Parts: sequence; C-alpha cells; structure tokens
Amino acid sequence: MSKPVEFIVRRRRSRYFFKVSVFNTKSQMYTYFRKRGKSIGLKRNDNKLDFFGICMCYEHIDIQNKRMPDIGEVLLFRGKIGAGIVAHEMLHAALHYERLVSKNEQATFTNNIGKEEERLAYCLTDLVRQFTVKAYELGIYP
Repeated sequence: MSKPVEFIVRRRRSRYFFKVSVFNTKSQMYTYFRKRGKSIGLKRNDNKLDFFGICMCYEHIDIQNKRMPDIGEVLLFRGKIGAGIVAHEMLHAALHYERLVSKNEQATFTNNIGKEEERLAYCLTDLVRQFTVKAYELGIYP
C-alpha cells in the first residue's frame, strides 16, 4: 500500500494546523480512518463508512495542560478531490478553528455579514488556498 501525500494547512499567522492526508484510494482512507479514529475517540460503524472526505477535529493537550498546535486531520482520496469536497471539509476545519482558537464556542454566525462571518470566510479561504497550492505542488492535481 502506497503512503498518502501529507501536508498541513493553517490559518495565516496561526500556530494551529490541520494535517491533510490524500490517499490513493477510498479503501486506504477508510483503513486509516478506522485506526486513527479509534485513537482519537471517533466511532463509526464500519458498515456505514460512506464518506468521500472527513475532517477529524480534536484538541491535543500535553501533560502540562497546554494546547498543542495540531487541532485536526482532513482525510481525502484522489478519486474525489474536487473543489466541492475540499471546500466542504475545509469548512468543518474552519468552524473547528473558530470554536477552539477564536473562542467562538457556538460557532455562531448571524444573518448579517459581520466580523464573525468574515473571519470564517477568510479562514476558509486560507485553508482551501493552501490545499490547492500544495495539491498542485505535490502532483495530486494534474
């Protein structure tokens, strides 16, 4: 089994990041998800693994009760890495970042485009842009 292409994405000027893994097949992604998901407390029925990508959000605290910079993982596979799937998973990452780092615990956004929604939009822009640039650099996109 070949290894996935891995890289990180983060909010500009932030120490917090998400590890992105792009697998060659959906089966490889599911195998990794089963193993890694258990280690971080995610539970899913193996018979119901039907996703094209997933954002596994977490908070990593060290033994001195300090938050570590890794706050999640995004899993994708080469067969389904179009803009829609990437944007969808990066939105989950951006919302987790909002809740955890920006202290918007409820990740609330109003009907008016205010500073909270703009902050989220810029976070999403950063994450999707980094993914796309890296995907081209690493040959994931042709």
